[in-house]
Amino acid sequence: MTVDTQELFANLAEKERRCGHHSPEGRAMRMLSRALNGWAAQMLGVYDVIILCDQAIGDWLRARLGLSPWAQSDFTNLLSRAVQQRWLKGQAVAPLERIHRARLEMREGRGGVTHSEAEAGLLLCIDLINEHWQPPA
Repeated sequence: MTVDTQELFANLAEKERRCGHHSPEGRAMRMLSRALNGWAAQMLGVYDVIILCDQAIGDWLRARLGLSPWAQSDFTNLLSRAVQQRWLKGQAVAPLERIHRARLEMREGRGGVTHSEAEAGLLLCIDLINEHWQPPA
């Protein structure tokens, strides 16, 4: 991994201590930090990381939009609503759609994601959630 995962994981753990893990961002980051730890320890594969990234982002979007965690909302619709509400930037949409599409394709036995693409997707998701994760007021 091109990033110092131990340092990144330590920073995320410290931020979790300060900001908590009960907010939508905290819950998403908890899942992503576990993915990072498993990835760095080579206990998770490409498909595992893609699933965790997609699940964390989907859950985060539903929570931020005030939807039930079990809502069967179209992922593209969730992204569109987040952009409309101006808490997700338009340039974040395409990479998140790629992660979601990769999960669907891999589940069906089509397509594939390289090791470096999975790692880049994980880091992108961590950066995105980290950008929104603030200490409670």
